[in-house]
Order: sequence, then structure tokens, then C-alpha cells
Amino acid sequence: MVVVVEEVHEFYKVIASSGYRGLLVLLGAPRRVYGLLSTLEVRKPLFVFWPGRSVDIARNVLENWDFVFAEHLIERLGEEHDIVVIDTYEGLRASILAAASEMVVGGGLLVLTGPTWSKWCPSISICNGFASYLKKQLYKAKNHLIVDLDDQKIISKRITLQKPAKKIRPKCLKPLPTWLCKLIATTEQARAIQAALEVFEEPRSSSLVILGDRGRGKSAALGLALAYLIAKKKVGDVAVVAPSIYSVQNLFMHMVRGLKVARIQYKAWGPKRLYEGVKGGWFKVHYEPPSQYHLSALTVVDEAAALGPARLRRIAMRARKILTATTIHGYEGSGRWLAHKLNDILPSPLMVELKTPIRYPEGDPLEEWLYDTLLLNVEPPEDKDIVIPSAVSCMEVQQLEDLQLLRRTYSILVQAHYRNSPDDLQLLLDGMGKWIKVYMLVYDGRPIAVAEVSLEDKAEKRVLTDILNRLLQDLKENRIARIVRIAVLEHLQRRGLGSRLLKCIEEKLIANDYKLVGATFSNLDIIGFWLKNGYGVAHVSARYNKFTGEKNIVVLKSLSRDIRHSINKIYTDMVVRLVYSGASVYRDLPAEKIAEILAKQPCVQIDIGDPWKLTTYQYLRLERFLKGEDYPEHVMDAMLILTALAAHKCRLKTFDVNHLTILASFVIQGKPTWEVVKVVGVSEEQLIEVLRKIAKKLASELIREVLEK
Repeated sequence: MVVVVEEVHEFYKVIASSGYRGLLVLLGAPRRVYGLLSTLEVRKPLFVFWPGRSVDIARNVLENWDFVFAEHLIERLGEEHDIVVIDTYEGLRASILAAASEMVVGGGLLVLTGPTWSKWCPSISICNGFASYLKKQLYKAKNHLIVDLDDQKIISKRITLQKPAKKIRPKCLKPLPTWLCKLIATTEQARAIQAALEVFEEPRSSSLVILGDRGRGKSAALGLALAYLIAKKKVGDVAVVAPSIYSVQNLFMHMVRGLKVARIQYKAWGPKRLYEGVKGGWFKVHYEPPSQYHLSALTVVDEAAALGPARLRRIAMRARKILTATTIHGYEGSGRWLAHKLNDILPSPLMVELKTPIRYPEGDPLEEWLYDTLLLNVEPPEDKDIVIPSAVSCMEVQQLEDLQLLRRTYSILVQAHYRNSPDDLQLLLDGMGKWIKVYMLVYDGRPIAVAEVSLEDKAEKRVLTDILNRLLQDLKENRIARIVRIAVLEHLQRRGLGSRLLKCIEEKLIANDYKLVGATFSNLDIIGFWLKNGYGVAHVSARYNKFTGEKNIVVLKSLSRDIRHSINKIYTDMVVRLVYSGASVYRDLPAEKIAEILAKQPCVQIDIGDPWKLTTYQYLRLERFLKGEDYPEHVMDAMLILTALAAHKCRLKTFDVNHLTILASFVIQGKPTWEVVKVVGVSEEQLIEVLRKIAKKLASELIREVLEK
């Protein structure tokens, strides 16, 4: 026991003197483990836990330590600690591992605690998936020590005694004042603050994007930039938008530091020592949740990747000036994906990338291990030699134990969604061979298209099943599969590979007696892909998804004739919902997307009983409009009744998609003429003529069925 304890103390001293961070794994009975930790000379320790008996022991043994429930760790991000302990006796979530490690400063330790090595399962519930993968990856960390106190042995030890390069003093770039330069951690931060000033002084610049990995000082740069702009009286009302109030504390803290040094008086407010806003004689900076954003002279968005492209686009459309920061490789969202989209979302953005870490030296072994293990920095493979793949085979992968295959597979899958979390990797590895199936198209031994499929009859999380239970009870006994993600290498997209992979998946599901397959997503741009492959839209949520900022969409496809009619009824019901609720619940959907659904949605006529009728006055107004004697606004009620009946009878599929776009925006969504003209790109006179043609076609086919007797 003495030898093992000495090894732990020596490891701690070596890491502290090296300047780099280390990884310590202490295993065994909780009292032994936390008794040993209590002997370390720590300055600012943090203990991350899930409720359990081991935590009760830790609280008794570790005096004056700071304890935080794992699910509340997000509230503490931005803090710095010389030692962070994650208690894994009750399990481990990959996203907590990622977040906690970023709080460790240079010369500090990330500590994982748990039962003896043979019984240790650092995952949620399954021990031969992510847990097994993580235990293998621990051996690869450059500065690590794994100790089993129950067995009195050192399982693995590796120390890299390389001293980090001397930290370069940041340059004070013009025209930044001396007081501000004292607060800047890197020259890159100074460039970002310069660029923020340029947004206000250059007429062609109205937005700034600060990019960087975790721990690069992006939030600090935004906060200091605000202090500088306030000092120069460039800003008055400023709205700060972020996923939560906890996300903006680092920004506000650095802004307040700047105001203090610049000797600018201010008053801060907020709940429980949190900053919610700061105001002074000529300025007011206040936090606003994404769903409650109001127009301000300047809008600041922190962690844009966590907000998502849809929310960012809505903010950008309303903001006069916008400063934003986003993580490139991280666990809030895949900022690399978002970075490619920013030129389309923001008006002529200036971009500054922060590369130098703030809390620890460059080339830190713990960061390198974390990014490699949790695949935080995966990029899609180039493979430019694959131009038009011909000899492509479809295969089901049983396991992803080969690390190269895992990395390549995951690098393709992350393209399917901008928001990728380490928990996604954990769920994939835990579910493989159980409720998760991975299918891929392979060319020359290399995956070029990948799909992750969840078998809902075996999974704990039954997304489609729960939605279908609300739509139609008759389907709950059928075996259902959900396509979690599907992606094709970017340079090979739009060549039919995604459709080919879908067909392969469907054939394999049919062979295993699955009756229904579907998917849920929030990206409206990919509706066409699903409709083209015979899927229909079964549900569009009324409210925005709190994570993506977009509306959830459910698509379904029946794999069996005996349920096809029931699914077709769901399709038709969705079309009718779009028609009836287009002016309220679905008014914010792009008219082009509603038109695409109306044109391509699989459909079956359903009995609607006694539909709405046209009154004599509605009919007369419609007749006058068709003769050119009245305005289209005066017949919207009559056209809506005809459109609803056409939806019930599957007649909308016979219309030109451009006409459907006009019908969707003007009649279904009730948008004014000037807005419809802008959407479809025609003059007001042309719009009226097209509406007259649409009304004539609807009336000629359906007028007898809706006239009041």
C-alpha cells in the first residue's frame, strides 16, 4: 500500500512541475480511494458526482472540497481547478468527461475514481461498449497513472517529462489601449477585439465570428471587446444570447474586469451571484434566452454552435450588428460544420480563429488524449481519388473495435447533424450489436456512406414508437426501426449513394420482419431526400426544438402492405394539418417546403364526412375574382376551403410546385401580397394572374362538392 501511495504522490508532483496536465485513475473501495486523495496538497479541487454511496463517503473524507452534481456541471464551465475528480462508481457520461477535463489548469490532474479494475464500468449501464473502449484508450494517454488500490498494483504508468514551450507574451496591437492589453491573454484575442471595433468603424462590416476549440478564450475575448466598445462609447443597448445564463458568466466576468480597469461605473444584476445584466450611464448589456431575443443595436451570441443554424439565422436577420463566438471542435456542437455555413447566415462576417489554449500550454497531452478518444476533432476523409464509385457494396458492421474504422465511420456520421456530442459516440458504442445497427456503402474497402439505425423494439429510447402512439394506436405492436443518422462523403453527395444505402437498409429490415422505418430530424433542407425515397412526412412539431432551434420533423415508410393504408392516412392527415394550421402553427415554415410536401407527399383519399361548404356570398366573390372583378384577398376564405378539400382528396399533387408555393404562402399561411411576391420572384400583377389560375383549377374540380345546397 505504501509503495502505491508514494507513486500517486510522486506522479502528482511530476505533473505539477511539468506544467502539463495529467490523468490519474484511482480504483478500489471508495474509502481507500478518497482517503488517498485527501492526502494530496490541493489548492482548488472540484468533485463531480452522480448520487450514490461512494459520494457520501467522499463528503466525509474530503474536507473543504467543492462538490457538484454531474448534471449541473454546465453551470460551472469556465472555472479553473488544479484537480477535478469524476466519481464513476455510479457510471460515466462521455460529455461529462469532456466538460470536466476542460476545467483542469496546467500542472493539474483529471482524476477518475471507481471500483477495482476488473469490475470498473465507466459508462451508463453497458460494460462491453464505450466502457471497454475507454479503458483501452486510457493506456494511450501520455501522462497517466492507473492504480488499483484493492489489488495493490499499478496497472499502467506513462510520463512525458517534456517541458512546455515558454509562454509568449501577447502583443498590444494598435489601437488597443494599455489598460486593455493588460487583460488580454493572447495576441489572437487582441486581433479579435480589433475586429470587433472594425465591425463598428467599417461600413462594409456588420458581423464578427470568433472561432476556436474549447479553452481558447473566445468568451473572454467577447467580454473584453464589449468593455472596449463601451469605453469608446460605440455601443448602448447590447443583447447577449446564449444557450443558458450559465453560458455567459465568463463573458460578463471579463467585461466587468475591463470596465473596472477602465474606471467605468456600472451596476450588475442577476440571480444567485450570476450576471444577468450590467448597465452604466450610456450602456446596458443584458442576457436574453434564444427564444426571447429582442432587437438590440448590438447582438452578441456566445456558443453559436449550441444554438444551431436556424436560431442563428433568425437572430442575424433581425440584428443590426452581431458579434459571435463558436467552438470548432467541442461538445456543444460541431462548429466546423457551422463555420462552413456562416457565410450564408451572417452578412459578410469577419473571422478570427483563436488557436492558443488559455488554461494550459500548447500541445497538452490530456487535451490530445481527450480529442483523440472522444473523436472531438474528426474531419471527413478527403478521398479525392473516389470520383464516381461504381463497384460499391452494402454491408452491416457488427462491431467498431478497429479504431481506424471507428474514426472513419464517425467522421462521416457527424456530417449528418451540426450538433454532435461525445454522448453520441457513447450511445453508438454501447448500442452496437444490441439495438444499434450500422450499415455502410464500401468502395475499395473504405466506407463512403454510413447510416446508424436504432431498432426500437430493443432500445430504451423509442422515439418513433412514442410519436406513433399519439398518431395511431393500431401500429404499436409492429416492429419499428429509426434511422438515427445517414451521411455520405461530402464530395460524393447528390449521386444517389444515400438512396442506395436507404434501399439496402430497408431490404435488411424487411428480412428481419420490421414493418416500419422512419427518421426524425430538424433540417428542413433534407425533406426532399426523404420524399424522393418514398417516405412521407408524418409529423411536424408545433414548437421549436429547444436544442436545434428548428421544428422536429418525422418521416415514415411502411415496409409491409398490411400497414401501408394506415400510414397513408397519417400522411394525408399531415397535409390537411398543414393546410388548416398554416396561418398559425406552421406560419414560420418556408412556403417552398410546404409546397414540396404538398407536391411529393404519398397520399390516399380519406373520408372526411361533411366538409366545409361555400356560402352563397363566398361563391359570388370567387366568381367575381375569376372574372377579374375582385381582389385575391377577398376570396382567401373560399380558396382555403377548396384547398382543404383538395388536400383530403389528394388533388394538390397535380399542381405545379411553383403554384403550390404561391398557394402555400398566400392562402395557407395568409402572408401579405408584398411578402409572397418576394418569396416567388414575380410582380404583383403576375401573382394575381397565377392565383386566378389556381382558383380556376380548384373550382373546376371541386366546386360542386362544396357549394351550399
